[in-house]
Amino acid sequence: MSFAAIFSIVIGVLVIFQWRENLNRRALQDPNKGYKSRWGTYELILRSAAEFATALMLILAGTGLLSEQSWGESLYLLATGMFIYSAINSPGYFVQQKNWSVVAAYAIALELAILGVILFL
Repeated sequence: MSFAAIFSIVIGVLVIFQWRENLNRRALQDPNKGYKSRWGTYELILRSAAEFATALMLILAGTGLLSEQSWGESLYLLATGMFIYSAINSPGYFVQQKNWSVVAAYAIALELAILGVILFL
């Protein structure tokens, strides 16, 4: 369970950090039009809300697993499922930007998430 707990907490923190940095630097651009996204658009608000919810669920799940709470296992599976969806969906933006290092990071995180679930079960 320690791999699952540590993975959840680390990935949750990294997701929050990535979004904080992107929002602070206003680094998100429309890959088709080349201009920066308008802040406050529904897509950006909903996307960031989903990512932050996933990150918080991962951190909470990891904390629950480490403290051996009864809800930790169920929350871990739910949060990891949320992350797996995100890790499949999110790299599309970076593929269009040809930012292969970020795409590779998502691929590694996806593989580790799947491995974590397999080891957990």
